[in-house]
Amino acid sequence: MSRPLARLRAAFAQPTARSTQIALLGLAGLGLFYFWHLDANLINDDEGSYLYAAWRISLGELPYRDFLTPQLPAFLMPGGWLMRLVGPEVWPLRAFSALFSLGAGAFTWLTARRLFGSGVAMVAGLAFTLHPLVYYFGRLYRAEPSMLFFAAAGIFAFARAAFPDPAPTDAPVELPGILPEPMPAPSARRWLLLSGAAFGLAILCKLFGALPLAGCGLWLLVDGLRRRRIGPMVVDGLLLSASAALVAGLPLLWFRSISANLEQAVLEHHLMQGSQQTLLSELSKTLEFYYQFVDADQGALLLFAGIAVAVLAWRRSDRRVMLFGCQLVSLLGFVLLTRDLFIRHLMYLLPSLATLAGLALVPLLVQWRQLAGPARGHDAPSLPVTVLPTARLGGALAAALLAALALPWTYANVVLGLESETATARL
Repeated sequence: MSRPLARLRAAFAQPTARSTQIALLGLAGLGLFYFWHLDANLINDDEGSYLYAAWRISLGELPYRDFLTPQLPAFLMPGGWLMRLVGPEVWPLRAFSALFSLGAGAFTWLTARRLFGSGVAMVAGLAFTLHPLVYYFGRLYRAEPSMLFFAAAGIFAFARAAFPDPAPTDAPVELPGILPEPMPAPSARRWLLLSGAAFGLAILCKLFGALPLAGCGLWLLVDGLRRRRIGPMVVDGLLLSASAALVAGLPLLWFRSISANLEQAVLEHHLMQGSQQTLLSELSKTLEFYYQFVDADQGALLLFAGIAVAVLAWRRSDRRVMLFGCQLVSLLGFVLLTRDLFIRHLMYLLPSLATLAGLALVPLLVQWRQLAGPARGHDAPSLPVTVLPTARLGGALAAALLAALALPWTYANVVLGLESETATARL
């Protein structure tokens, strides 16, 4: 096989310096795409209220005390401080959000690269940053970009705690292109504390930041029960939740000490909406919410592929993949919410869904391994000749799946980026 294809295969399947260079070039290109026409369209009612709150903060006022807002301080305060430096301009605060969104994509890539190799990481990073929800809301001054950034950072730190650096000989590679399962090892408690702190900041940006934290907690529970490590499971769970509670709780307690309106402005606004609804109407509303996500932006393809990979991981007791499968279970939490639900509320799930989508494309790695042969310095497991047609068919199917996601998303994002208007600026 030609040497260029072999090098490309190695960069795709192994975490090498070349794969890092490819990822950095991709991040630079996505950065240009995210900053393209960033403030060409200013019409957004919610964003206008958040910009107003940031302007009030830039004048030295405090939320909940001097004015009421349902938004949380880790999102509003940095925006107010930035506006104090640059003045009441929209572009810098939108750029601030775009950097958070790109940072969330970088953490998604880092986590997938560490656990599954560069191929899955490239797919995961692209799927996350190109998703229309991320591209639309990630370029506005809203709470979602900062919440996504800290949540993705929390999952990365949690993965570092749960899976210390694996040795290549620890376990056989069950799927080509996937890094081996590490031997059971104690959690790195320092990374666990950092993970909880990141999740605490995510909650301080938007309350939905608690859902990825709950997914990690569920993984600790399932993994501890399966491996019969009850004591370490309890200690790890307490460390994770305590660090998150401290980081999220202490600032809120301080704001509560200076304003009696905090619960009414934030908690009641988010948690008590629609509390008069019946159980049947609540369930009907939640099912419609799930359908809206499945119906929009190839959501069915993304979600069902993720569920299929998670179910397979459960049957194989794949601890690494189950970390992301447990995130899907947090979807059931919306059944308990009476408030109005919008598709953007599921953005917290996109880093995990993007990673699971990358894992669904593993047959593409199988095909490349057969076509390009073993990478330099690595021995590729030989597959029977009867497997080759299946591998090639799987590779073609994986390429079609990738195109079915990337092409419509890219087209929708380009159309969105081309939108512009001047009336709001004149107003």
